[in-house]
Amino acid sequence: MQSQELTGLRRQAMIGSQATVLAHNIKNPLTGADGYVQLLEIMMSRVEDEKLRKMMQDYLKQVARSVDRAVGLARDIGHYARTGELNLDKRSLQAHYPLNKAMEAFYGRATKAGVEMVKEFEYTGFMRADMRIETVFENLVKNAMEAMPEGGTLTGRTARDGKYVVYVVEDTGKGIPEELQGKLFAEGATMGKDDGTGLGLYSANEIVKAHGGSVGYNSKPGRTAFIIKIPVISDAEPHDSGEYLQP
Repeated sequence: MQSQELTGLRRQAMIGSQATVLAHNIKNPLTGADGYVQLLEIMMSRVEDEKLRKMMQDYLKQVARSVDRAVGLARDIGHYARTGELNLDKRSLQAHYPLNKAMEAFYGRATKAGVEMVKEFEYTGFMRADMRIETVFENLVKNAMEAMPEGGTLTGRTARDGKYVVYVVEDTGKGIPEELQGKLFAEGATMGKDDGTGLGLYSANEIVKAHGGSVGYNSKPGRTAFIIKIPVISDAEPHDSGEYLQP
């Protein structure tokens, strides 16, 4: 084996080792954050204004859920570093749920940036997916927002195509530069952002592929659309229950 290959293998082993340590250390501040969330839940029970209390509880529930997701992602980093495999925990959920949540998460930022959000959810049946599928749509919605610094329209769609749920995240931004097209899903490839890590679309593609799906796109100035296909749950299959599954 050539010395260059050995150097590459040693570097990968070192990265894997550091990723495991990083995943472990990330859990500590998240555990602290979760503790404060629980304290706030207790304190909010003393708020007399029922409408205000309900609104605060809803927001805090989203914070708690985000912390739980972050803890899960940290755990997954360690698992992936050790095994090189994604550990999926699939469950039933309504198909439009992850895209809807991603759009809701960016609604405030979109309003400030002059971006109109349009939801066209034609298919709201069930599919099976791991919670990390939300990360896919968060990355796509974030990229779409950044492509429209002067404002525009961001459209999220769901439809059924045979055995697949088809998602479309479309923006009216500047389009993807030709020199970047064809390598968007490569590890380290960025959308031309100075602070980009090149991991967002790479990670999204890996997660979708792990679900047996695919990611594609078409782009030109004034319109970019990412198309995601993920297998649909069988209509005859019983659905799991749980808060996460609800839109």
